[in-house]
Amino acid sequence: MIGEAIEGFWIAPEVGLYYASAGSASAVGYSAGGLLGYTFVWGHFVLSLGAGARYIDITAGSGGSTVSASGVAPALRLSIGAAF
Repeated sequence: MIGEAIEGFWIAPEVGLYYASAGSASAVGYSAGGLLGYTFVWGHFVLSLGAGARYIDITAGSGGSTVSASGVAPALRLSIGAAF
């Protein structure tokens, strides 16, 4: 909260865990990936843009049967804020 906002290129690793439940159905999963981007600073206005990829693996089940999905998906970032 103090100091100056940092402008420039950045690299960010990413790890995610997922759980969802609705009635008797539930899903669990994970993802791992990375992004690369740039943060712009104009006075007190900050804009951060990034793109990358992540591997996702999700398994859903209901009533004794399960379905799985996995693969590589795009990862995008858009962040707008204020620096003060």
